[in-house]
Amino acid sequence: MAKVGGKIKHLKNFKLNFTFNLQTQKRSNLFMKRTIAILIGFLGIATTASSQYYFQDIVNTQRTVANMAVLKQQKVTAQMVQTFDPGMQPDKDFRCVRLVSPTGHQLRSVTNSSATGYEVLVSTFSSKGLLTKTVDSTDASITITQYRYDEQGKLVLVSSSSQATASKLKFEETRSYAYDTAGRLQRMIRRKSATNDSLVVVFKTDSAGHVTEEQPAMGKRTYYNYDANGQLTDIYSYNAVRKRMLPDYMFEYEGGLLKKMTSVNVASSEYTIWEYSYQASGLPDRESCYGKGKELLGMVKYNYTFNQ
Repeated sequence: MAKVGGKIKHLKNFKLNFTFNLQTQKRSNLFMKRTIAILIGFLGIATTASSQYYFQDIVNTQRTVANMAVLKQQKVTAQMVQTFDPGMQPDKDFRCVRLVSPTGHQLRSVTNSSATGYEVLVSTFSSKGLLTKTVDSTDASITITQYRYDEQGKLVLVSSSSQATASKLKFEETRSYAYDTAGRLQRMIRRKSATNDSLVVVFKTDSAGHVTEEQPAMGKRTYYNYDANGQLTDIYSYNAVRKRMLPDYMFEYEGGLLKKMTSVNVASSEYTIWEYSYQASGLPDRESCYGKGKELLGMVKYNYTFNQ
């Protein structure tokens, strides 16, 4: 999702000598950027590469719905997020709390730090638990995104509107999804109001209906792999420089829950590994981030309050 005023978030950009200290600082900054991206991703508005619309709109939205369902099922009223640096020292500058409404139809996330500023994100869910709207507000801009579904609960339209507070500059975009009679995803049409242009993306699916290929009219193909349980395991594409297929993301699961995610920066050959742990109830407990050399870059921990 694009945002005006230079506020663009990407689900792909993470966090006893001068060189060592410099590299440590770079990794810490990279980790914090990733932390913010993951926090936003939890709420279903993470952004990805422009050619990964299926992952951005459908997969991430489904994960948002599933995460909210767990919070509601466990009668969570608030989720407190705490981040730690590579030395496991808490980041006292970063604050994030997510508040679940009494009806379970709304999730309000308040984030504040000197690096990212103050942000309020309100996500609204239907009586069926589907994500229907997000309102993301900062001092610089406000972005409203709405989601529409068909009778089978399949996402058919994502419409977003971003406006800068100071300049009143406005950006609008819609992405319409179409399915065949068997419910298999066929195509997406993206329209931007500012430039009045459109983009058609065609999807290919396997016999089970899983999207296996995403092909924009202009741009490179994106491929998706799944395990025997239908869980997404790889997102990859052809790299012209390396002249071979390379992954963007790799996912591993345990007991139906995401256990590990590897995010690859093809340009730099670097990658980060996120390992996830859960409470017995299924609520997220912590997320640990590691670098290419398996060094700890940082950690996210969650605490909860419940409606007794």
